[in-house]
Amino acid sequence: MISKRWIMPLKVASALTLAIVIALAFGWNKPYWAAFAVIVMAATETNGHSLKKGRLRLLGTCAGVVIAFILVSLFGQQPLTFLVVYSIIIAICIYQQSNPKNGYAWTMGLMVSCVIIVMGKMTSEQTFTIAALRLQETILGVLCFSFVFSIFSPVSSRITLLNTLKNNAETKLDKIEQAINSLQENNTLSKNVSWGDGLKYLARIDDLLQAAKSDSYQVSSEFTVWDSIR
Repeated sequence: MISKRWIMPLKVASALTLAIVIALAFGWNKPYWAAFAVIVMAATETNGHSLKKGRLRLLGTCAGVVIAFILVSLFGQQPLTFLVVYSIIIAICIYQQSNPKNGYAWTMGLMVSCVIIVMGKMTSEQTFTIAALRLQETILGVLCFSFVFSIFSPVSSRITLLNTLKNNAETKLDKIEQAINSLQENNTLSKNVSWGDGLKYLARIDDLLQAAKSDSYQVSSEFTVWDSIR
């Protein structure tokens, strides 16, 4: 029986090995891009968070590829126009990075477009080669991670969500009892009774709901009902 403390490292190592071996078998030049995708997705709390991050990473990578193609094809021979247009795109991406739902996709779009433009050296052929390689490596990393983490001891976002709701309900009941006892004994509400940070709790529930929507069919199919718990 494998100890729980070893399960996560073994899953990450398995996904990394699988991604790198497949990339090398296909003869791709930069297998570490697939490894990066695995590592980034592994640095999350549950499977739902990982799948959400993987989806946003793919979306951002595709957006970065499109941005690089458009800029190089239209403004490859016009440095000043290229800088002006790309500066506007950078400003928009940086502004959207703070979006809690899809900010990571904007970050990836900016990073990928920059990598492709720099490594592509502003030439159409080289840009296409780098873009295709980046896209296929990212897809490979996401697929390898999803395969390994969905099969071997997955951590359900739905269970984490239910546990969070249960713990919050128990905490609130305890505080209500404290408040009632304080009012009965002293006819005043004790200063020790704190109701916590409601905004942090709501943000936590929203995060878990979005994650559970990604890895739980029950939550996804009845999301309107689940969303009403906030």
